Amino acid sequence: MPHTLMTLPRELRDKICTFAILARKNDPPELDQNFWQLIADRESYPSAPPLRTWTSPNLIRYLPSSYHASSTPLLLVNRQLCAETEQNLRILKGARTYETDVIVLDEIILVTTFLRVPVLARTIDTSYVTFRIAGNYCTDPAAYEGFPDYKGFQVAPGLGPAMAWQIYGVLERFFLVGPTGANRHLDENRSVSIKSLDINIETPPDVESWRFGPPRSSDWFALEEEDHVLDPGDLKDFVYVNIRHMLGMVAITGGFGNMFHEHLDEVVVRLDGKECKRYDVAKMFQELEFGPNAFTADRGAFEAWKAMATQKRKKSGLRVLE
Repeated sequence: MPHTLMTLPRELRDKICTFAILARKNDPPELDQNFWQLIADRESYPSAPPLRTWTSPNLIRYLPSSYHASSTPLLLVNRQLCAETEQNLRILKGARTYETDVIVLDEIILVTTFLRVPVLARTIDTSYVTFRIAGNYCTDPAAYEGFPDYKGFQVAPGLGPAMAWQIYGVLERFFLVGPTGANRHLDENRSVSIKSLDINIETPPDVESWRFGPPRSSDWFALEEEDHVLDPGDLKDFVYVNIRHMLGMVAITGGFGNMFHEHLDEVVVRLDGKECKRYDVAKMFQELEFGPNAFTADRGAFEAWKAMATQKRKKSGLRVLE
C-alpha cells in the first residue's frame, strides 16, 4: 500500500513539513537583465494601503507571487495537518525569520522580492533584507518616461533625496501589512513588528572597482562616465545615516520616525556581511525626551505618543527599557 503524507509517522511528517515551511518561495532575480526585464510583471501599490512616504509608490515594484506564506498550503490540507502545523510553527526555530531581496535598479527603482516567509506573523524575530545594485543611471531624459522627476538620489527642497523616502516606503508598507499584496481593506493595519532588522548591502559581482562612485542621479555630484555604477559603500552610508535621522525624530523626519520606534527593536547595517552599524532602537526610544528639537512643540502630544508607543511595543513583544 503506497504511503501518503498523512500515513507517515508523525515524526517523519514533521520533518517533511519543516522543510516545506522553511523553504524559500522565490529566488533572487538574476542581475544580468535590463531595466525593463527586471520590472516586467511587477506591481506597485499606490493606495493599498495608503502610505505617507513622499515619493511615488510607482518607484517600488513587488513580485505578486511572493505573498503567500510557505506554511499556508499545509494549514489548508485538513484539520489534522492544520493542527500539527500550528503546533510546529509555535516551536520551530526560524518560523519567524524572513528574507527579502531589494534591487536598487538604475539608482531609481526598488525591485522588491520576498524570498522566505514561513508564516504571516505580527512579530518577526529577524528580517534579513539584502540590497543589491543593478544597472546604472541613464542621463537621457527619455530613458525613464512615465516615472516621476523626484526619484533615486535626486533632491527636493526640504525633503532630501528621494531614495531615503523610497526605502522608508518599503519599510512603512511592511510595518502596515507585512509581506502581502494589494490590500482591499484600506483601513486595515496589521501592525507588523521586527525584533531585528538586518540589512546587508552587497557589492555587485563582476563589476570592477574603478567603476564605482557616487550616485549619478544625485544633484550633489557631477555626472560620472556612462559605465559608472553606484558604489555599495556609498549606499551603505546612505542607508544607515537616513535610518539614524528617522530614529532621531527631529525636523521633517519626526512625524515619520515614530513608526521605527513603534515597530523595531534593533537595526543592523552590513556591507558584504560585515557589520558596519548597529542601532539599539529600544534604548534610543527610552532616551527620547521632549525638547527644542522634538518633532512637536506640544509636550502633551509628545508624551501621549510615547505612552502609546510604549504600550504598542509591549503588545508586540518588543523590549521596553525602564
